[in-house]
Amino acid sequence: MDKFLQFLAKLTNGEIIEVDKMLHFSFSFIIASFFMNPYYSVVAVLIVNILKELFDKYQKKTRFDIYDILAGVLGAGFYLLTQIL
Repeated sequence: MDKFLQFLAKLTNGEIIEVDKMLHFSFSFIIASFFMNPYYSVVAVLIVNILKELFDKYQKKTRFDIYDILAGVLGAGFYLLTQIL
């Protein structure tokens, strides 16, 4: 049980998965839940994540991170998976 708790602690404090990626995943899951049509939800999540990365690149002057977009799409995919099961 100690190893499991250590794993959860590392997972939630950003040692295993970066906090930014978890936020992209979580918010994309929420955005996907607003749409009834799965195609619309994935397209909306993709657009929102791309716009967010473009904002980061041109306004905040940070890099465009394709892995943030991937984390977002995975969040939408996880939502769709929960609806199927």
